[in-house]
Amino acid sequence: MKKEESGALQGIAVLLMIFHHCFLYSYMFLDGFLRSPEFTTHFARSTRIAIAICAFVSGYGIYHVLRKKNGYREEYKDMCVRIAKLYGKYWIAVLITILVDGLIFGSVISLKELPGNLTGFNPTYNTTWWYIREYMFMLLIAPFIKSVLQGNRKRRTTAIILIVSLAAIMGVLLLLPVGNWIIRFLREYVQVILLIIFFEGYLAAFIQDRLKGRVDVHFHKTSFMLTVGILTASLSYILRYMVSFDGGDSKPDIIIAPIFILGAVLIFRAVTPLRKVFAFLGSNLLYMWFIHGLIWKEAFVFLTSKTTPVIYYTVIVIASLLISVCISTIEKAITDKKKRA
Repeated sequence: MKKEESGALQGIAVLLMIFHHCFLYSYMFLDGFLRSPEFTTHFARSTRIAIAICAFVSGYGIYHVLRKKNGYREEYKDMCVRIAKLYGKYWIAVLITILVDGLIFGSVISLKELPGNLTGFNPTYNTTWWYIREYMFMLLIAPFIKSVLQGNRKRRTTAIILIVSLAAIMGVLLLLPVGNWIIRFLREYVQVILLIIFFEGYLAAFIQDRLKGRVDVHFHKTSFMLTVGILTASLSYILRYMVSFDGGDSKPDIIIAPIFILGAVLIFRAVTPLRKVFAFLGSNLLYMWFIHGLIWKEAFVFLTSKTTPVIYYTVIVIASLLISVCISTIEKAITDKKKRA
C-alpha cells in the first residue's frame, strides 16, 4: 500500500466519521437520507468502521517507521516524538474550542475538566476527541509488536516474557479489591478491539514486506482491478451495515475492515483522480477530526431545523475542511518562519 493510498483511506475515514457523528441520532431530522430516518441511523452505526480504518492504516504505517529503527531506545524516542506532535496539534484544537465556545457561543467552560480534556482521557469539551488516548496506546505497544514479529531470538523472548508477566500481574490484581478500579479503567479508557485492528495493520505490512520479491501478485487490467475492488468494498460494507446493531461496537471490524480496505485500495489504484481527491481529504484528517465536533455541536440545532440531511452533512464537511486547511496553512507558515530564523 503506497502512501497516497493510505492517505486516501484516511479520506474515506474522515467522511464516514463525520457522517457517524452527524446522523447517529437522526431522529432530529423528520426526513433522513432516502426519506428514511431509520436507514440513516442504521447506516450511521455502520460508519463506525471509520475508526477501524484509521487504526489499521496507523498500524500499517508504524511498521514502516519502526522497521528503520534499532532498539527500544530509538523506537520509543520516535513514538514519544509522535505523541508529542499529536498533542501539540490537539492542544491547538482545544484552545480554539475553548475560545469559540466561550467567547462566541457563550458556553461555560469548566476549568475542573481542563486536565481531562488536555490529556484526552475525559474530553468533555468535545467528546469526539476520545480516540487520541487509543492512538497513544497503539504507539506505546508498537515496539512490543515489533519485538514479537521482527526481533531477534533474545528480544522476542524478552518481549514475550514481559507480556506474559504483565498479564499474570493483571490477573492477580483483578482478584484484589483494586480489581474493580482496573476493570473500570480498561472499560472506559482502553478499547482492546482497536488495538487488535492496529496489530492487523502492522501484521499486514510485515507480511507484505516479507513476501516482496517472492510472490509477484499484480493486476494487469485496470478494469479488472476496479471491478474486483468495487465488489470487495461493496460486499464487505453491506455486511458491515447488516451487523451494525450498536453505534459504538467495533468487533465486526476485526474481520470486515481489512477486507473493505483491500477493496478500497484496488479502487484507488484503478482510479487515480479519485485517489488524489480522497488523499487530499486524508491529509486534513487530523484537524477535521479535532474541529468537526465543534462545528457539529454548535450547528446542530440551527441546521437540523432549517435544512435537509444532505445539506447539513455537506456544510459540516466543507466547514471542517476549510478550517483544517486554514489551521494547517498558518501552522506551516509559523514553522517555516522558525526554520529560517
